[in-house]
Amino acid sequence: MFIGGCTGSTSGGIKVLRVAALAKEALKEIQHVIHPRKIYTIRFGEEHMSRDVVRSINAYFLIFIFIYISSILALSFTNRDFETVSTMVVACLASIGPGLGGVGPVENYSSLPAYAKWLLSFLMVLGRLELFPILALMLPRAWVR
Repeated sequence: MFIGGCTGSTSGGIKVLRVAALAKEALKEIQHVIHPRKIYTIRFGEEHMSRDVVRSINAYFLIFIFIYISSILALSFTNRDFETVSTMVVACLASIGPGLGGVGPVENYSSLPAYAKWLLSFLMVLGRLELFPILALMLPRAWVR
């Protein structure tokens, strides 16, 4: 449920290109331990991925996981089991639809308290419109001329 669609799609979650870049970056770091003086680049086809792009992918992944874990902690006060809470967070954050357990295909989100619905609605907006633009709008510097 974490991995969304391809690069140009409107699906939520971590895009396949970002997951592939994360895997290549991890492999590059392991190879760097073996050969510390060799220069490694991440390539997709004939294109080399710049260091800034790799850094932004790493930041996106860390922010996504941070939001996921902190949302699970915030929603753990709804007295639902871990399966229900974790899948309802990822279902909303990645725009999946139903989760598992108490928010599966047979159940729904109606029994949740109001704060949980507001948080899950915010997660839906975050996942649908991408993390960086929405989080950038929340910074006070974005509203200053």
